[in-house]
Amino acid sequence: ESLEGEPTVSSVILSGKRKVNYLYPDGSEMIEEYDVTTNECLLRKVKRKKEFGESDWVYEIGHEEKTFDPETDAIKLNSANPIFMRKDSNKRFEWRIRNLVWPKEVYSISVDHDKQQIVLRTSNKKYFKRIDIPEMKKMNLVIEPEQVSWKYSNNTLVIGYNKPPEVIEMEQEKIGMLTKSTAVKGPPQEGNVE
Repeated sequence: ESLEGEPTVSSVILSGKRKVNYLYPDGSEMIEEYDVTTNECLLRKVKRKKEFGESDWVYEIGHEEKTFDPETDAIKLNSANPIFMRKDSNKRFEWRIRNLVWPKEVYSISVDHDKQQIVLRTSNKKYFKRIDIPEMKKMNLVIEPEQVSWKYSNNTLVIGYNKPPEVIEMEQEKIGMLTKSTAVKGPPQEGNVE
């Protein structure tokens, strides 16, 4: 489900990151954070408008930094639970699942062609995850199994997918638009509002 309409975009540079806020006509919101030096997207979270109640942020890249607050939290998550997060490079989509303690032989990665998702399952039935690639869905690109790779070490499974040229081009155009004001104002400075 993609965000509809032309968003109002604002950005600010804080703590070495370009924070970009997109506000859509329907009230949906997307926030992205980029490293100002490498232009690497460190975080992308989306909040879609709901008819009733407050929507939750959905993290597409990066993850929520949760801390336990004994005043408001009833229980604390077990730190040994698997932690899933996405962290891309310029050429690859990458997902990391930490705290997976089973041997390498247990993991199986496949592509669900009907749902256009990467699927991770374990033969011991202890972990299962479907992985979407929103950028490819928006562009109606098909996930090709030969572009999927994975490795496992130190209780962490890393799944990678080579970005298609269309996605790389779209991301470069987006970075170009975000940084075009920098060419006029000079290099990014802490607190700059763009």
